[in-house]
Amino acid sequence: MSKHQFIYDKETQNKKLELLEANCKSKEQQMVQVDFSEDDLSEMKSRLSEIAIEKDELEVELKELSKGLRDKIKEKNGKLKGLLVHLRNKYDLQMQTVYEFDNQEDGLMLTYNAQGELINSRKLRPAERQTRIIPFESKKQA
Repeated sequence: MSKHQFIYDKETQNKKLELLEANCKSKEQQMVQVDFSEDDLSEMKSRLSEIAIEKDELEVELKELSKGLRDKIKEKNGKLKGLLVHLRNKYDLQMQTVYEFDNQEDGLMLTYNAQGELINSRKLRPAERQTRIIPFESKKQA
């Protein structure tokens, strides 16, 4: 430590200030490092621990909330994708009983749903062509 560490150390604070102002070359404002006392440091450490615990509790709460929100968002994304596919394709695929009729004259296989609506038609395959040469007759009464 320097011998100039303290000046006017035997005086009261008011007297020190008066002597400092009267005897200095200039007076100005500067940023000065001020060391904390041990009590101040201890209080800051205690406050640091409290804030860290509060922050940790908030992070746990945030994770719980965000997990719930992520699940909700995933659910909505799934619904959106389904709707977008339906809008783009303009149809939905469903398992239904269908009824096929071979139209030998036009060479088409006609497919109808349970409501009797034509839902599909295609060319007859070779194996499906002219399966009956003789017209089908109902059973004769004996």
